[in-house]
Amino acid sequence: MPVPISKYTYMLGVQTLFILADLIFNIVADTVRMENVLRLILFIIQDVALVFSLIVVFLNFVSTYVFQAGLVGVLLTRFRATLALNTAYLALSVGLHSWSLDRQWADPYLVVWTPGLLALYSVHRIVSVLHYYFYKRTALELCDPELYEDSPWLQKYLHGS
Repeated sequence: MPVPISKYTYMLGVQTLFILADLIFNIVADTVRMENVLRLILFIIQDVALVFSLIVVFLNFVSTYVFQAGLVGVLLTRFRATLALNTAYLALSVGLHSWSLDRQWADPYLVVWTPGLLALYSVHRIVSVLHYYFYKRTALELCDPELYEDSPWLQKYLHGS
């Protein structure tokens, strides 16, 4: 019996909210430069949300038939780009947040863009776009009913034919 896709609409919605929240945090963080404590709170919430987004992907993995059949490697191989980008984006976010707060904490009205900070900011924004794309693609692929039932491609993989 096929698994209805509507069952996974909730998780898809949660994952879409994570993407939108991160995008909003990236926009708002640049506009509240004068309030250090507010920026710190926004950065903490953003980083925690990135960790939760990674946890949600792993929770989706656990609920698949492929995972329950013991083929964790298949899932990790299929979604390795998303996992790597999510981890890299989290590391870049923490680094950018720490460095930008450190540079601005003493005098919030002084904007100091060192070449290294500007490079990190640029790489962070480029990786963020890649993260959004791959995370959305993974969220949509995890709604595929093929992952939640015994399917011909899985039988072929299991029997090596």
